[in-house]
Amino acid sequence: MKDNGACADYFKSQSGWNRFFLLMKSKWESLGRVGGKVCLKKSTLQERVSIGRFLGRIIEDETVEISLAEFENALKRTRFSETSFTELLEAYFGEKLVSKAERKITEEYQREAFFKKAEDCFRQNSESGRDAAVWIHEAYKRQEYGYSLIVREMYTNEEQAFSLLEKTGRALGILEALSSQRVVCGIPLAVLAARVSGNPHDLDRGTVSGRLLMNVLCFLQQKKYPDSALAWKQRLAAASVLPDNISSQVTVYGIHLERENGTHQAAEAFCRMHEPFVLTAYNVSGLVRAYAEDRDVFIVENEMVFDYLIEAVHSAPISILCTSGQLHATALELLELLVKENCCIHYSGDLDPEGMGIADRLWQKYPEHIQIWRMSTEDYEKSVSHEKAGDRSMTMLNRLCNKELKKTAELLKREKYVGYQENLLQELKQDLYVHINSK
Repeated sequence: MKDNGACADYFKSQSGWNRFFLLMKSKWESLGRVGGKVCLKKSTLQERVSIGRFLGRIIEDETVEISLAEFENALKRTRFSETSFTELLEAYFGEKLVSKAERKITEEYQREAFFKKAEDCFRQNSESGRDAAVWIHEAYKRQEYGYSLIVREMYTNEEQAFSLLEKTGRALGILEALSSQRVVCGIPLAVLAARVSGNPHDLDRGTVSGRLLMNVLCFLQQKKYPDSALAWKQRLAAASVLPDNISSQVTVYGIHLERENGTHQAAEAFCRMHEPFVLTAYNVSGLVRAYAEDRDVFIVENEMVFDYLIEAVHSAPISILCTSGQLHATALELLELLVKENCCIHYSGDLDPEGMGIADRLWQKYPEHIQIWRMSTEDYEKSVSHEKAGDRSMTMLNRLCNKELKKTAELLKREKYVGYQENLLQELKQDLYVHINSK
């Protein structure tokens, strides 16, 4: 009489079988049938005894290689001969076995049904934009423009994923309505988010909703997904969506600005008074030109370092920027203008994975204009702190391209401790003095 449960219980009660059964299950799922071999590496003595006793042979090697057919034949010689190999595995793991090929087909049907449901919903929902159905159809067909993001959300929670798509459709509907009404000023991103979901931050760059909307805009504009804050802002602007113009800031000293109608009088006044000033995205949006006191611009990451340096060089004809960490859209737009003036930009950041990553990306974007400043191995040794870098952030160092930064990164990997700009104040100040006196 067949008793699959008793057969499974027998193997569960015997020590040394669990890892072997996991390997057999994986092999069956890969092939969809009884076939092939499994290899149990670094086996224990108990595993070798249990498997060898069942197969009727002595196993001495730590690496145990057995075919599924051999195991099945041995099973037929026991009192559980009526239990098939597949039935044993299903009883042992308490689930129906599904091959990878079958699972792939099932998942494809699930994805197809989900995207078809979304397309039909977009076509029938008057709140959705006219382009929503076209986008979701093409996203599924091409497997791009947000496809991977949607699928990941679908497997996590299908209901929430569908709700996410509905919000995206409503956002497109609002943008299309504004376009048909020829609204020139556009709509603030926070206002659009609040109208779509009630949360003014729902479409921010770091959210799933924000990334999905950006994928749709890239589809409509036939552009690549933005790789920077500036490109992100440009994609939104092209759709008449106004990003936050206040929180994106850069602090500057000795930078001259021009609009289409002439000199930016407020910026010029700060330059005359030798005082720093803060530029927001709103301030930068109407600029046609930005230039330095001379050809050189010095950028630091840290606010305290910036404050120290401008006090040290007060009244001297020199240009310094402070990015306060990440390069936001405002800083990137200002840099674009400075690069057009053929400025030489000296960038100095913290000697940690994040700071070196920012420096490297900036260098890759403007290789002919960016000079890495005070981020060498010697500077690391002077700036090193007692704070350890996180293991997760250390992997960022593997993506560096600049030769000097890569050399410093190797030292950072060995030492494990990060370096900070605050420990290089004297060196940074001396560099500025040398620059000023050389003019």
